[in-house]
Amino acid sequence: MDVFGTLSQNRVIPTVSNPGKIEMQLGGMGRNIAANLAALGIETRLITVVGDDADGELFKRDAVKRGINVESSLQMAGINTSTYLYVDQQDGRRDSAYGNDH
Repeated sequence: MDVFGTLSQNRVIPTVSNPGKIEMQLGGMGRNIAANLAALGIETRLITVVGDDADGELFKRDAVKRGINVESSLQMAGINTSTYLYVDQQDGRRDSAYGNDH
């Protein structure tokens, strides 16, 4: 899952709340490539690992809807789906980014 924010101001001010816009979308390079291949009508299989959380369920439903075969993928109990968080400045330059540990 990609969580991204765009600042309403020119830069991050540390230790305070920074105004902006926050969005979430399914992501990951492999998943995005698979989604684009499936959209082109190419038979697509994606082997990956997701958690047994709401994001993992969303991933599976979206893959089925797009025609991506994820039968060989693994959904692990007690694990959260990988999340990538990043903040962009107003002009689109990346300010900071974080990924979760497993």
